[in-house]
Amino acid sequence: MMKSIIYATVLFLSFSFISCEDSTSDYDTLIPKNSNENLLGSEDNSPNIDIKLMMTFAAIGDFVNQHKFNEKTSVINYLKRTDLETNNEWNLKWFATNRLHGISAYITQNKNDSDIYTLTFSGTDLTNIIELQQVLKLDQQVAFSTKNPELKISKGSYDLFQYALHLKDKNKTIINYIQEVYQENPDAKFYFCGHSLGTTFLTYMSATLYELFSSENQNISIEIWLFGAPTFYTSNFVNYFLNLPFTKNFYSIEDDQIHTKYVWDFTKVYEISYPISTHLENELLTIGTNLADGIPTGNEKYVPLPSTLMENKVPIAEIFSDMVLNNFIDYLKYVEYNHNRNHYLYSIGANCVPQEYDAPLGNHCDY
Repeated sequence: MMKSIIYATVLFLSFSFISCEDSTSDYDTLIPKNSNENLLGSEDNSPNIDIKLMMTFAAIGDFVNQHKFNEKTSVINYLKRTDLETNNEWNLKWFATNRLHGISAYITQNKNDSDIYTLTFSGTDLTNIIELQQVLKLDQQVAFSTKNPELKISKGSYDLFQYALHLKDKNKTIINYIQEVYQENPDAKFYFCGHSLGTTFLTYMSATLYELFSSENQNISIEIWLFGAPTFYTSNFVNYFLNLPFTKNFYSIEDDQIHTKYVWDFTKVYEISYPISTHLENELLTIGTNLADGIPTGNEKYVPLPSTLMENKVPIAEIFSDMVLNNFIDYLKYVEYNHNRNHYLYSIGANCVPQEYDAPLGNHCDY
């Protein structure tokens, strides 16, 4: 059992390094009409909501997974820093975590503009085998909601989202908190941001909130910023989501394939931008072929959300160019380094990266 879990995990992670010419070219018809291609500017004393700020929130969310016993404190400390894009301009208002399933979320409010809130979910915790098992439930699909039974998504991502929905802080779920904010201030604006699995939760959460508020003839202001969205959705769901009337911003590093689509061509699994041994190459190919059985095809196949591709200014292959991957342990270390966003914040040109990032070129922030 454990061996099969490890194999599946290795395959799931391996797609981060498959190269392709254009991860969105097959889905040009899915590009959202209301996607904001330009960065937003600030007006008056309002915060400058842009890609650097939103990716910083996402990166802070991901680091919650690496602070096992002081998660809330770590978020507060990150928000207080002035060397990150958040620049000590945001107060933590809500925080909760589910350690068993590796799910965390937090909400902040801007200090200068009390109408502005952010919601961030953490990405996948690669050390949490329970979470990874759920992520890999790709052979079964369920309806996104009873209202829209034709909108199919993977059962694994749906089940994890149910845990996310039940996260509580002071006995309030995320939806409870947002409803209370809206009742007190209908002009409140919510910016959702996250990375990897966090984008999946935000996709489902924004669609759920839209359904909920629409049913009450209420108009909530939502804007989403997704970094590296995985592929857990059928085309019916993707088209539905892209046509929901709120602004959507999708970004992915150009050579990061796990977050733009699953490539079920297993002759390409081992074409990663990093030297691996022939033995490991053959093992990866075998694992991929075995996992492919049962993955939906045809109208039920998984398709990605469209992404604006960002240049990776510090390719991972260059950092480890002197090594050769010979076994699963080496490979998993390599994959974990890449997926843990050690170069994500740097790639989009933030001022610096936290000390906890094993950043190349010494691009660390000073405490």
